[in-house]
Amino acid sequence: MLIQQVLIEGLTIAISPSSLITCKGIFYSGAWMTHTDILIERTAAATYTSSGVSVLGAFTANEVATIGGFVVGVVALAVNWYYRHKTFTYEKKLAEAKLKKLEGQK
Repeated sequence: MLIQQVLIEGLTIAISPSSLITCKGIFYSGAWMTHTDILIERTAAATYTSSGVSVLGAFTANEVATIGGFVVGVVALAVNWYYRHKTFTYEKKLAEAKLKKLEGQK
């Protein structure tokens, strides 16, 4: 039987009749999680991070520069295409509006 529940800095502490303090969990990432849940989440993040770092460690500086240049080129291509498409669409609408205006004058 619980006598009191106290919330201290995001930690719920349950004080039992025998004066033992037990931790029920922590409010973490928008949900109540136990320490085991948090440990599993952090371990998974550490595993993925370390595997990504080990893959990057397999490349030489020249290979990293080549891959980085390729990525920058692809991003620049995508940005240019996007803004050219927006410009083309704007100019098309502008030309259609001018055409309608000229047809309305006849």
